[in-house]
Amino acid sequence: MSRQPSSFVLGRGEVARRPSTPAIPTAPVSVAGVAPRSQVDIVRTAQRELRNPDEYTREISRLWREAQQSFLAIGRYLVQAKRKLAHGEFQKLVEASLPFGRQTAYELRMIAEAVDGGRIPEPKLPQAASVAYQLATLKPDDLAAANQEGLVRPDLRRPEIIAWKRKRLRRSSAVNHEALARRRVWLAEFIRRHEHELEKARRELAELDEARGNRLIINGGAEEQD
Repeated sequence: MSRQPSSFVLGRGEVARRPSTPAIPTAPVSVAGVAPRSQVDIVRTAQRELRNPDEYTREISRLWREAQQSFLAIGRYLVQAKRKLAHGEFQKLVEASLPFGRQTAYELRMIAEAVDGGRIPEPKLPQAASVAYQLATLKPDDLAAANQEGLVRPDLRRPEIIAWKRKRLRRSSAVNHEALARRRVWLAEFIRRHEHELEKARRELAELDEARGNRLIINGGAEEQD
C-alpha cells in the first residue's frame, strides 16, 4: 500500500526568503454586459508618476495630439461612409449605431473635408475638435484672414477664435454700414439728377404736343377754306 505524500509546509523564515511568484495575468472580465478593455487600451490610458512641469507638458501634449489624430480619422471615415453607403444608411448609422449624434458627426466631417480639401493644412489643425470646427466653417476670405493673422495653428484655443470671429463680424458690419451709407447717397443723387432730367423731358414733351396740336388746327382750318 503506497503512502500519500505529506503536505509540505514552509516555516516563517523560509517564507520570507522565498521569492515571490509573479501574479498570473487574468483576462479582463466583462461586467454588466460591458465589453472588457483590451490590454492596449489599458496601457494607453495608464498613468505614471511624473516629476516636473516639462514632463507633464510633454505627456499631456502627446495625448492631446493623439486625440487630434483620432477625431480627424473619425471624420474621414464619416466622409467615406456618407459617400459609399446607400441612401438612408448613413443617417441610420449615425443615429442608431455611433456613440455620438448627428451634430458631432457633421462637425467631424466638416473638419476632415477642410483638411483633405486643402483649406486647413493638417500640421496646422487645432488639437481640439470644437476649435478645428470653428476654423473649418469659416468662409474662404475669413479663413485666409485668420491664417494671415496667425490663428490657424495647433494650439489655437476656443475663446481666441470666438473673440476673433466676433471682432471680424463687428468690423465687417461697420464696413457694410459705410458701404450702405455711400450707396444711399449715390442713389439719392441719382434720383435727384434723373428727376431733373425727367422734368425737362416732360416739359419738352408738353411743348411738342402743344406745337403738334396747333399745327393740326391750322392745317384743318386751311383745308376747310379750300
